Amino acid sequence: MLDKINEMIREITETQVRKRRAEFAMLQAQINPHFLFNVLNSIRMKVMKKGDYESAEMISSLSKLLRMTIDKDKGMISFKEEVDIVKDYVTLMNMRQKEALNFEISVSAAAYLEAIPRFILQPIIENSIIHGLNQSAGEILLNAYVKGNDFYITIEDNGEGMDEDSLKNLRNKLRLDSNSIAGQNKSGFSSLGISNVFERMRMTFGDSFSMEIDSEKEKGTKVVMSVSRGGRR
Repeated sequence: MLDKINEMIREITETQVRKRRAEFAMLQAQINPHFLFNVLNSIRMKVMKKGDYESAEMISSLSKLLRMTIDKDKGMISFKEEVDIVKDYVTLMNMRQKEALNFEISVSAAAYLEAIPRFILQPIIENSIIHGLNQSAGEILLNAYVKGNDFYITIEDNGEGMDEDSLKNLRNKLRLDSNSIAGQNKSGFSSLGISNVFERMRMTFGDSFSMEIDSEKEKGTKVVMSVSRGGRR
């Protein structure tokens, strides 16, 4: 009799858990991304009517970043779209920092047409802002162009940079095994974002992709990526 009662209690408990899970799943389905975008747009319009254009710009940038983040259909995007992503990201970072950074972009028309995995630039630029510039004033330069059969991307900052040992360690890890790159160097430059970018680009383009990192203490860091346009896409 006691066993039967315990079994009934267990069945009731499991039923209640499944019911709660189903209710939660239904609630999640109701709060879909389009609803969130519409709400953000409504907030932006109300803020603009009050003359707060800076906050309106921040909401607009956040909305576009959110849309790109949850859009599962966009594995590969144009370099132009990727640049727009980082422009919105830098806009948001500048609005939350006490000192704004200067983000300069120099991209050729041909480079804008290249296709790459999304969120390739953002992790590197985030590194520059947070670890290189320590979220203070500084400069980040983004340069991209096509030369012959190669597509080049350069991201350079004038932050604190890395000492020789830290740079050598990062290069060795990158050269030997991209999966081993993790954590943060004592110099203040996080290699986790570099690892993620390197691995996804290698998975996409294979041996036609390469990455070089140069850095000098108190002078900044430069990341150069190149892709052979004849490589796998």
